[in-house]
Amino acid sequence: MSIQLDKIRVLIVDDSEFVTRKLQDILEKANMDVVAVGRNGIDALRFFKEYNPDIITMDINMPDMDGLSALKLIHQINPEAKVIILSSMSSREKVIDAMREGAKGFITKPFVSEKVVAIITKTHYKG
Repeated sequence: MSIQLDKIRVLIVDDSEFVTRKLQDILEKANMDVVAVGRNGIDALRFFKEYNPDIITMDINMPDMDGLSALKLIHQINPEAKVIILSSMSSREKVIDAMREGAKGFITKPFVSEKVVAIITKTHYKG
């Protein structure tokens, strides 16, 4: 008898189509369920409310509404929401701000597949 674990449901939010495609490919190969892909913080809020994902991966620098603003609004809706920030090393101060606002972790761009899967899995199961 084997135990069937539910797939981790992930919302990807990044304005780079290259990044979202790569991330979606990594997650699907790891047997995770990408519930939606957004391009900015406005999409993040809409899809968060619509799909209630287990994990949100979100870029900081995006048009219309940045990731830090979206993170704050998402945590007003659900303080337990698990958001992992995607960022280049040039955005170090913004990553620190995001962690202060409740982000559960961060993934540095360019990213390594194994690290992405490990961070998302750890965040999902340990918070």
